[in-house]
Amino acid sequence: MEQEIKINCFNVALDNMISGLNDRFSQETLGIISSVGNVLQLSPTVDNIKLLNKVFTIDMDKLEQEIKLLKGFTDIPCGSSTTNIDQWLDWLQQLDRKNLFSHFYDVLMEFLVIPVTSCSCERSFSKLSIVKSKLLNTMTQNRLEALLLMFVEQELLSELDYDNIIDEFKNIIPHNRRLIL
Repeated sequence: MEQEIKINCFNVALDNMISGLNDRFSQETLGIISSVGNVLQLSPTVDNIKLLNKVFTIDMDKLEQEIKLLKGFTDIPCGSSTTNIDQWLDWLQQLDRKNLFSHFYDVLMEFLVIPVTSCSCERSFSKLSIVKSKLLNTMTQNRLEALLLMFVEQELLSELDYDNIIDEFKNIIPHNRRLIL
């Protein structure tokens, strides 16, 4: 009985989870994450640096030289904590080190702005139930994603000055146009 439950339930659920993860994260994405992790620990392989060169178009030799120089510092934030990139960026900005280690800094900054596909706005997004309306079925995916993004980032939106936005729009569009809302 226990073996039957394991085969029929546990293995099926595990297989579905693994398939879902494989669908969401390609090998290249995992390679980039792994490469940046190795760079943060100052122990990248040649393949890691080649992949970062391919993705971020950085000079491989200069990045390797910067990593060798970084290994000589004693106060570096080396480790594997989740706040490691923030610690590295803070350390690099102290005494303007980001100019000295520009390729290392560029790798971190470019990695931070890569969109995370598993968190993109999808119709199955958890906040969708709050945004739903009768127009949802006729709404385009781009509009839905924009509305979801605005909902998720509503704290940031609350700080916007709408009068300035309207004035900027007036300046961009030279003709008197009327917005029908």
